Amino acid sequence: TMPVMDGNEMCRLIKADDRINHIPVLMLTARASFEGKISGLEIGADDYMAKPFNARELHARVKSLIRLRNQDKELKLLNSDLEKQVQKQLFTILEEREQYENKLIIARDKAELSSRLKSSILDNMNHEFRTPLSTILGYSQILVEEAPEELAEFAGAIEHGGKRLLMTLNGVIDLANVESTDYELDFQSFDVRDKFESVLESHAEMARSKGLGLRVHLDKNVTWERTSSPDAFTKIVNLLTDNALKYTESGEVNASLVQEPG
Repeated sequence: TMPVMDGNEMCRLIKADDRINHIPVLMLTARASFEGKISGLEIGADDYMAKPFNARELHARVKSLIRLRNQDKELKLLNSDLEKQVQKQLFTILEEREQYENKLIIARDKAELSSRLKSSILDNMNHEFRTPLSTILGYSQILVEEAPEELAEFAGAIEHGGKRLLMTLNGVIDLANVESTDYELDFQSFDVRDKFESVLESHAEMARSKGLGLRVHLDKNVTWERTSSPDAFTKIVNLLTDNALKYTESGEVNASLVQEPG
């Protein structure tokens, strides 16, 4: 018998003390009942042996407990090191993410500033150019109608140049609108053939001034009523035709409207 406390109480006190609870406890007792073993294990004993016991078995069990405790210690060290590595990697990831997000914010702010600046420039250009152009076109139209025959060519050139400038201005403004995030397509049902011919007809004077032919080819066996954006369709045909005429030095420009599967 133990004079101050029994083995169970001693085991309980050891396991309750954080300074020494890592020490393995092997209970040696004369009580070999199942309840006795459960009682000892419940208070924290690492192993349990009933008296009488074999010395070799005791020695083997002690070695086993020490080995298990050392392995547990090594595992805790590995876990601790792994946690440090995970924390380090997590910190690096969060730091890189923060840097990336800051770069995105800076890039977004620059893009928004650039967009506002571009819009401001375009608005000013639209206002400053459109007013004198309207005046030029108005007077040039009068000149074309009233100028003497020997000046008709010059008057026509002035009118054509004014229309070209106005078309270029409209193209720049249209392109800026298409690139803006708030541009919305207005879908309607319309005859794309009529729209196509109308746009090409507006380029006839430009073709004549360059001595170019402008031929239009339409598939006559197709129903051209379509649901799309007439405004966007007009812009596309305008840009294509304008570029074709602008960069064709001689000969003719052929514009074809055909329907393909799909």
